[in-house]
Order: sequence, then structure tokens, then C-alpha cells
Amino acid sequence: MSYIALRKDLTESKEKCEFCPKHMTSLKAFVLLDTKTGKEVYAGPVCAKNHIDPSIHLNHLPDFTKFTLGTEEHRGSRGGHVGSGASTPEELRKKKAREYLELREYKVIGTLVPSYKPLKDYYDILKIRDLNEGEINHIINIEARAPYELKHETLLKCYNYLFWIDVALLKVDSTGITYLKNMKTTILKYKKLSSKQLEGTNKWLEHIEGVPTLQA
Repeated sequence: MSYIALRKDLTESKEKCEFCPKHMTSLKAFVLLDTKTGKEVYAGPVCAKNHIDPSIHLNHLPDFTKFTLGTEEHRGSRGGHVGSGASTPEELRKKKAREYLELREYKVIGTLVPSYKPLKDYYDILKIRDLNEGEINHIINIEARAPYELKHETLLKCYNYLFWIDVALLKVDSTGITYLKNMKTTILKYKKLSSKQLEGTNKWLEHIEGVPTLQA
């Protein structure tokens, strides 16, 4: 296969599947690496499965689409399961380690967190080869000792919240823009929203076509 499956991620609605005429209307897609060109491309679950090594299960990939209640899925983490297999504890640990690395050293670096050299070193290794058991354990242990603002769940939630708020900011009126910008500032500063703030944010998001509401 000339494509390597990297992750399931959020994307803009304008993005089209690399292998068929469909657009990513759910704003979620599988990201594949074209090994011939080095380019990352988007694909839906069926097309992704048809163009990667058949031994790879889609639900074993890092998934950055959680913490939303979408229009096409009940929860952001439940879509795209075509050809997926049951995950073992070891596979789940590997998935979590990869997600945490990509979150801290790629997705939210400079926005929510600074780089952290031990994780940066592992992230550079991940670009070359798979992580071994010792490396996975070390990453899991770093996450376990991290304060709230650096936890895996915190960063993943913030990544989703900020993505959808940015999408919504392009589609709401001036009152909504003011409110959502305030919520964005709150997330960047405190790494969370209160229940009341989340409820207020969702009141704006639920009226925007194609934008899901946020999950606590």
C-alpha cells in the first residue's frame, strides 16, 4: 500500500476525499500519508480502509474528534468504524501515547502548551518508526503525573472546543462573535469551560448548520 493511516481528525467542510467525489461534510476525516509524495490526504472511513494495509484497524488510530455531539454521529468518537477490530489493552495504551504526543507536540503546541523535550524527542522518533513498549510506558507515565492543564483528556477536549468555536465564529452574528471569543479566551487561559459556559456555547453552536455541540 502506498498510503499510511495517521489519525482521525477534524477538518474543514471544503475538504474532499482523496479517492472519491465526497466532501467531508461531518468535518471529520481519516488522514493518510501518501508515501510517494509525503503529502497528507483526507479520506472517509470506507476509502481509508480500502487504501491502507488491511491489517490496520481504523479504531486503533489516534482519534482527535472526541468531545462533540455531532449532527451525523451521536458522539464524535464513534464514527468511522468500518473494518475496525476490538482493541486490546496494549493497543489502547499505544493509541493513547500517540494521541498524547501529537496533542502536546503538534496540535496545541504554542496555543495551549509549550514543547516538552522528552515528549518532543519521542515525537521525532514517531515520525521514523513505531514506539516501543518502554517508550509507550514512559509517555503514559508522563501523562499520569501531569497537572490538570496538561492531561490527555484536557488537551483533547480543548483542541475540539477551539476548533468548533473557530468554525462557528465564521458563521454567527456580532453578538455570537463576542460571546464565543470570550469562551475561546477562557479556554486558552483556564483550559476548561464551566457547565454554564458550555451550555451557553452550545446554544450558539446548535443553530449553526454542520457544527456539532460540545460534550463535557
